[in-house]
Amino acid sequence: MQDLALLDEADHEKNEPYIQYRRNVFYPKSKELQIEDETVLRLLYEEARSNVLSGRYPCDPEHWAGLGAVSLALEEGAGLDSQQATTKI
Repeated sequence: MQDLALLDEADHEKNEPYIQYRRNVFYPKSKELQIEDETVLRLLYEEARSNVLSGRYPCDPEHWAGLGAVSLALEEGAGLDSQQATTKI
C-alpha cells in the first residue's frame, strides 16, 4: 500500500472514499404500474427523468414530446390551456 505522503494531489483525490446511492435492481414494468405510493412514484420519475436527460437511458425522438408533456404537467400542473403551456415552454 502506498504511503499517502508519497501520492501527489491528483492521485490522492482519486483515492478518496465516497458514498454513492445506487439503485441496481430490475423491477418489472408490470410491477411498477401497480405502485400507488406517490413518494415512490415521484422517486422513480425523478430517477428516470435524470437518466433520460443525461443519456443513460436512450430514448427515441418520438417519445421526447410525450416525456416533455409529462414533465410540464408535473411541474406546472395539468390545467394549463394551450396559451399558458406555450408561455411556460
